[in-house]
Amino acid sequence: MRILVVSSCTKRKKKEKDKASEIYLGKQHLYVKKGVKLLKENNNVDWYIISAKYGIISENEVIEPYDLSFNKMSRKDIRELSTGLGIEEKLSSLIKNYKLAFFTLEKNILFLLKIS
Repeated sequence: MRILVVSSCTKRKKKEKDKASEIYLGKQHLYVKKGVKLLKENNNVDWYIISAKYGIISENEVIEPYDLSFNKMSRKDIRELSTGLGIEEKLSSLIKNYKLAFFTLEKNILFLLKIS
């Protein structure tokens, strides 16, 4: 079965560029990483991360570290950033390709999920 996992970036990051799955160091990310590894043992899993700088990125995309996070942003600022990065449109388009999806997102960005 093909499964989609979508998580969010974390404030804690490595200091050098790396794959998105490796650059984030926050607890939530590390838990999701373990879960994705377990899911991949018996399933075809695609993991995407919602980044405050890059938008929606695949786990294998190599990115530079950055000092930006959704944690301290207002809902209005998150909406503006999301619009600029095309997050909502990409999410809506992405989810159509899967029968099962897991979203592990912080409550301050859950409102971006306007999926019909």
